[in-house]
Amino acid sequence: MIALMAKSTSSGCLTLIVIGLLAAGCMQIFGISPSDEDEANTAQMRKPSPSPSAVRVPHWKGKRVRDSTLEALEDKGIKVSMTDITGSDSPGCEYDEECVVLSSVPKPGKLIKPGSDLIVKVIDLAQYRFYGKRPTMPNLVGKSDNFDDAIPGLKQLEVISDFVASDYEERPGMSVLVRRVIRQKPAPGTRLRIGQRITLTYATGARSGGGSPDGDLPNADWPNLCRHSRWC
Repeated sequence: MIALMAKSTSSGCLTLIVIGLLAAGCMQIFGISPSDEDEANTAQMRKPSPSPSAVRVPHWKGKRVRDSTLEALEDKGIKVSMTDITGSDSPGCEYDEECVVLSSVPKPGKLIKPGSDLIVKVIDLAQYRFYGKRPTMPNLVGKSDNFDDAIPGLKQLEVISDFVASDYEERPGMSVLVRRVIRQKPAPGTRLRIGQRITLTYATGARSGGGSPDGDLPNADWPNLCRHSRWC
């Protein structure tokens, strides 16, 4: 009986040894050692996990700014500020109606802690739709009108009048009631980027006493290129 038990014990030990050797061999084949595995587990445990109070920046690029979203962020301690593409911190568009997100800092999807600043760059909805059509700069050189905003091609730029600047040059022999585009920037056919500055230079008749064209023409119906602007 004792001999039988000894034989059984010996067989069991031998089996355990064989299993141990096979396991060690497999781990070596796959390039894994017990110490490596322990280190990997320890590193995973030490990896910082997101704070329960962290807030994820919304994926709102190309979407309207909703008051409910802003309130939710502020309720979680995030300091939200708005800026437009000119850098002004007082966008002219109305939140929840006309403001569309172009970008944010930090970027959408990032986790931020309460008390963090979140800067959101926005653009007017009508302007966003205009640039979404991938417009090109019309050829306005040589076009003229009598200050009634009837120059062909100029009307389509009205929605982005925030970014259109006008210069005037006096030309002898021209009527003060007429203006003609003599230069433009950018060149005709240029793809307009969001917020790209446009400059139109007009020639008009000489005025007595100098001053701006509208200073001597109080009754002229000047085009309101700044209708959508807060800076003009």
